[in-house]
Amino acid sequence: MLSVDDLLSYRGVTDARISPDGRRVAFVVQAPLAGERAKPEGSRIWLVDAAGGDARQVTQGPGRDSAPAWSPDGTTLAFLSDRAEKGTARLYLLPADGGEARALDTPKGAVKRFAWSPDGARIAFLRTDRKDDTGGEGEDKGDEKTAPVVFEEEPRYDRLWLVDVAGGAARKVAEADAQVWEFAWLPDGQALAVVVADEPTAAAWYGCRLARLGLDGDALTTLYTPPAGRQVARPAPSPDGHSVAFVSCAWSDPGMSGGDLWVVPAGRGPARNLTPGLDCSVNTATWRPDGGALLCDAYDDNEVSVGLVGAGEAPGWERLWRGPVSFGYGGISVAADGATFAVRRDSAAEPGDIWLGRVAGGEVAWTRLTDLHAGARENLTLAFEDVRWHAADGLEIGGLLMRPAGAAGAAPLVTIVHGGPTGMSGHGFNTRGLSALAPLLASRGIAVLLPNYRGSNGRGVAFAEADHGDMGGGEFTDVLAGVDHLVATGVADPARLGIGGWSYGGYMTMWAVTQTDRFKAAVAGAGIANWLSFHGGSILHAWDRLIAEADPYAPDGLFTQRSPIYATARVTTPTLILHGDADRDVPPGQSHEFYRALKDRGVETRLVLYPGAPHGPREPRHIRDVLERSLAWFTERLA
Repeated sequence: MLSVDDLLSYRGVTDARISPDGRRVAFVVQAPLAGERAKPEGSRIWLVDAAGGDARQVTQGPGRDSAPAWSPDGTTLAFLSDRAEKGTARLYLLPADGGEARALDTPKGAVKRFAWSPDGARIAFLRTDRKDDTGGEGEDKGDEKTAPVVFEEEPRYDRLWLVDVAGGAARKVAEADAQVWEFAWLPDGQALAVVVADEPTAAAWYGCRLARLGLDGDALTTLYTPPAGRQVARPAPSPDGHSVAFVSCAWSDPGMSGGDLWVVPAGRGPARNLTPGLDCSVNTATWRPDGGALLCDAYDDNEVSVGLVGAGEAPGWERLWRGPVSFGYGGISVAADGATFAVRRDSAAEPGDIWLGRVAGGEVAWTRLTDLHAGARENLTLAFEDVRWHAADGLEIGGLLMRPAGAAGAAPLVTIVHGGPTGMSGHGFNTRGLSALAPLLASRGIAVLLPNYRGSNGRGVAFAEADHGDMGGGEFTDVLAGVDHLVATGVADPARLGIGGWSYGGYMTMWAVTQTDRFKAAVAGAGIANWLSFHGGSILHAWDRLIAEADPYAPDGLFTQRSPIYATARVTTPTLILHGDADRDVPPGQSHEFYRALKDRGVETRLVLYPGAPHGPREPRHIRDVLERSLAWFTERLA
């Protein structure tokens, strides 16, 4: 029987980055989450040769090393590390052939994102403004920590800075007030393509535009402003610098983009959709050297795929490979030849490892470069299987099912609803979040359904937007139809059903228990109980209006109609509620409200708060508690 200790004993592998010549791959290895420590241990940069051989660690502690990036000539690795000041990431350079890392001269404050210039002489990076930037007393001096703050009227922008690799102090690229979220160098090294907003708030992400920022003091030049409700993300300038490709889709969290691939002239002009009607969701895109196409990875229904998108007069998607694995949000890292790439790849039965892909003859040939969890294939024997059903309106919905080994007859069933809602449940190996419960539950005789309801990534923009103006409507009936399908086919026992989810999945769980008494146990993590108070208290207050397409303040509007708090009189399901008490995305008051309502109505419930935890717990002991507590809640009530 798989234990939580087993699950947390595997090392995390992230940030696969291939060298420009395709000969080496840098990646990050994180310490296992096992143990009772309060804080996560460090992470280190590793290297592995594409031709084969053992992977080797190339950075040492203390602190956390992350985000390796190769210089254009492949001789140096830049990376982030908090080794000098815990919790504050600074830029370091490491010779690729060995040696000591050295810090670059960047101002106080964390570096949030960075990129090498095309000539390798400079690095651009993002840094949040500080009071001491303008001659104040400093962030942590005197009474600064307890000084009054005028809400939303003392902006701190994320600005672009430049630092010379050879040495010298960093300088700001521009003083103009603009919140930079993402950026990429244009090939001439004189400008950057930037995703920007006018205000430095988390909610401003949902109103970004694509622009060009010159390094010679030029003002921002807007290249593309998406229509309301559509995102712009992941800018990728073409090799000749004439165009910028980007992903556009239904708005989701930063870094979780997936949708159509667009291109716009770098000197302004009409934008063009290269993948209209695409039935999957492009994640990352890299231009091939001739500029005629882009090599992409995509969320593809319940799976992932690699393909080419033409950028000429006849654009379109050519799928080269598709499989039941996960690449994560980081996607693929492509070498200078436009055909060789590296990726962190995992599946339900295999924790993350580094793989090399080569495109040739319209196919992808794969080579495993690391085997960091050799024993996992013996211990992790459960895998997901695809499952399909039809919603109440006839729309086909897909999801993943994990059954107990050797299951015969109907088993208890727990449905784990993903967040987003523009997320996706895929064939990945998870050690945190409620989706990590799947193998733990299945090894205890409980089947697990992970539905990709309307609003999910993986089936194109139209499907991702199919829940707009209807949160908790078609999404919820999609989930119920999946449960009904598994009951009808003899997989699930209708008397022993559970449901759980985190974030938007937590909302769906709260909504589910107010709409039906079929579920005998529920776990709601960081859920939304009251859409109006969420709108007033969340830093994401622009997002809910986009998905609801409604006025939050209409007394009988959608914000009221679809708030679980107003339907708690119907609840009978024992409900465990989990929340980080420092969550600013979904304020913990949402869980307080739902808990109090259930408690007042005599429903079995428990609220657990995680001190200092943001939207998703990060401390090992909190991650462990979420898994152990949720596992016990389900197993005890569905036995």
